[in-house]
Formats: sequence, structure tokens, C-alpha cells
Amino acid sequence: MQPRCLPHSAAISFYFTDANGESFGAGNTTIAPNAQIVAFMDEAPFNGSGQARTFTFSSSLPVGAIALRGFVNERSEFLMTTLPVAPLAAVSTRSIVLPHFAAGGGWSTRILLVNPSDTEIGGTVQTLTAAGAGFGATTYRIAPRSSAVVDVSETGAEVRVGSVRIHPNVGDPAPIASTVFSSVNGGVTVTENGVAETESGHAFRLFVEASGRFGEPDSTRTGIAIANSGTEAAILNLDLRDLNGVPTGSSASITIPAAGQVSVFLHEIPGFSNLATPFEGVLRISTASAAGISMIGLRGRYNERGDFLIATMPSVPTSGHVRFVSQSGDPLTPTIPAKP
Repeated sequence: MQPRCLPHSAAISFYFTDANGESFGAGNTTIAPNAQIVAFMDEAPFNGSGQARTFTFSSSLPVGAIALRGFVNERSEFLMTTLPVAPLAAVSTRSIVLPHFAAGGGWSTRILLVNPSDTEIGGTVQTLTAAGAGFGATTYRIAPRSSAVVDVSETGAEVRVGSVRIHPNVGDPAPIASTVFSSVNGGVTVTENGVAETESGHAFRLFVEASGRFGEPDSTRTGIAIANSGTEAAILNLDLRDLNGVPTGSSASITIPAAGQVSVFLHEIPGFSNLATPFEGVLRISTASAAGISMIGLRGRYNERGDFLIATMPSVPTSGHVRFVSQSGDPLTPTIPAKP
């Protein structure tokens, strides 16, 4: 979508890339001021085909974009989740941490890797258990501007959870990484959810909510999935406040082993089990670990027929910078560190 303040049409150029790194289907379109384009990739104006593995576009003006993944399940219901749209300028060679995967008990996870460069890239995808032990590893090679998928699944009834590490080969750019985890109940896919990679940090805030008796129809709980980015144990401090910033009296400390992970819903956090519902507030998570943590929020809901649905929620770093910019776009001083 084009920003509201721009009075001119945005010229969009695009193309697709197949599994071999060959580009095709180049085209152009325009977006009128304050307007948008909403279409699946096989629809006009894009008209892509099934051989496409990535979609690349550029604009003559700044635009906002979101990607949506649609899936028609076994009972013909349409499920939809978001996928990341990454700027090509944000290429890095660092390792990536994805703070959550689930496999077994009807759950499976797909790790999506996109090559942002014009050269072939390679590396290793490593999955780790919640205790930080190795769960699996596989190598990847991705053609220029193309993509690859790594599936993580288990046939048993036990749900295995943990985190994902993506290590690019020396000198290779890191892929753009995300996950889609799915839940199948009685042979029917009931929920799918996409999660983009997250930056490590030392303190985060997350909107949380709780309603109903969790596990029964029309009940909701917020959860967290946090991965320890370091090689030493990390101690988490959790503090819960209401929407007015008033402490609820609920606080906790959780230790995550080296390279480990924790995933819990709000009522499963020690000291939070007696939280009165309905509740809405803000959970602050912090650590003094030098390596920091990587985290996502999870919103779990049992719908009216008892299906468990899940969606991710953004966690906001509590440190950063406020930058002042003039109406003409020129930076102003000073740059002020934001207080936790």
C-alpha cells in the first residue's frame, strides 16, 4: 500500500524466480495514491505460475507490503497466515535464531529459506530441543533469488518443541528465514501460522490476554516462546502489569539452558497460575545474559467447536533509539536513547 502523504502513483516492477534461479514473468503495474493491490500470485496483475519459488518487486516510491499464505484444508476451509517480506538491502552473513518449532502430536514445522542474493548460497539448518540438545540437522543449497524448504516432523504422539539455528557457509549471505507450523487433528489441518526471524535482545514487552477456561471452547491465552541465543544458561525475569502499568503482583524467574528454549502459556508460568480472568496487560521479559534471547508471542484460542487455533504476536524490544526527522526527511539532532 502506498503511504497516504504521497500524491503520485507508484510504479511497481516485478518478476518471479524458479528453483534453478531462472527469472521469468517480469511485469509492471501502478498503484494510485492512497490505493493498494490485493491479489494472489497467480492472479492479475502478477499472473505467476506453479514453478515460481520467489517473487521480487521494486517501487518508484516507498510502499508497505504484506505477504499472505492461503491453504484450503481437508474440509475445504480456507486458512491464512502471514509470511515475511524482506528488503533486499538487509543482507547479512550472521547466523539466525528462530525461537520455536513444534513436531509430533499432530504438529509439524516448515522452515522457509529465501536467497536474497544473485549468487548461490549454502549452509546448515540445525534444530535443537528445549534442553539445547541436537534434534536434527540438514544442509541447504539455494539457487540465486530462489528458495528452499526444510520440513521438521515426528510420527509419535509426543509434541517435541525447540528452536532453530541457521548457519550460512563462510562468506555466504544468510537466507531470509521464517517458519510455518501446522496442527492436524483427526486428519484435518486446523491451524497454520507463519513466524519470521527475530532479532536477539535483552528486554521485551508483549501484550498478553487471558479469557475463559483454557482448553474449553471460546477460551484464549497468550503464550511465549523464547530461545537462549548463548552458550551459557540464561535467567529470565518476568513481570506482569495491567494496561495502566500497575503491577499485578505476578512475577517469575525462569532459567533456560545453554542453546535451550522455553515455550509456555501465561497460566503455566510459575506464580501466574491463579491470574484472574478475563485479563489484559503487558508482560515484560528481561535477561542479563550477554548473548541475549530471541522470542515470539503466541496467541492460543479454542474456537466454538473446540479446534485449537494459534497466531503469533510481536514482542517489542524495550531499548532502542528515538530519531527526529524534519518534514523534508533530513535528520535532526539529538538521538535520544529510549528508557526501558
